Amino acid sequence: MPFQSHHYTMSAIQQVALAPRLSYSKELLRGVMDALQQYHLKINSTEDHTNDDDAAIKQKYTIIFCIEALDRINHALNKISSMDQIPDMVPPTIGVLRMIGVKISTILPHCNNTLCEMAVHLGSLSVDSALLKGIDIKYQSLTFQDIVDSAEISAGKKLQKLYPDLVQ
Repeated sequence: MPFQSHHYTMSAIQQVALAPRLSYSKELLRGVMDALQQYHLKINSTEDHTNDDDAAIKQKYTIIFCIEALDRINHALNKISSMDQIPDMVPPTIGVLRMIGVKISTILPHCNNTLCEMAVHLGSLSVDSALLKGIDIKYQSLTFQDIVDSAEISAGKKLQKLYPDLVQ
C-alpha cells in the first residue's frame, strides 16, 4: 500500500521512541568530530608548512573538508526540534556520512566504522519516523550536494590560509 497523503503530527509516545536514537547518533558524531579535530591538530602542529608535499596537503584538505562537512551535519541534527522534522532533515546527511567515511577510512578507520554505524542508525530513524508520520521521505530542506558544496568552499578557504602561495 502506498504512503498516505495525509500528514499529522507524531504523538508524544512516538517522539519519545525516536529521540534517544537521534541523541545516540549525535553522540557518535561528536566522537568522530573530536577524533578528526585531534588528528587535524596533530598533523598541523608545526607552523612550518614549507616542506609539505602534495600528499600532505591533500590529506590536510581531506581532514579539513571532513570536519567542515560533519559540522554541517551536526548543525542540521541540532536544528531538529521535533521528531516530525526527521524525514526532511536527516536523509540528506546519510550520503555525506558515507562519503566522509570513505575519505577517512585509511587515515582513521575507527571513525569510518563509527560513521557507517551512524548512517545505519539515521537511515532506520528516517524510515521509522516517516512511517510513523505516514509520509514518504522527501528531500525538502538540506540536500547532499548543499552540504558537500558548502564544506568544500570552507575547506578550500581554510587550506588557502595555511598555504597562501600553493592554493589558488
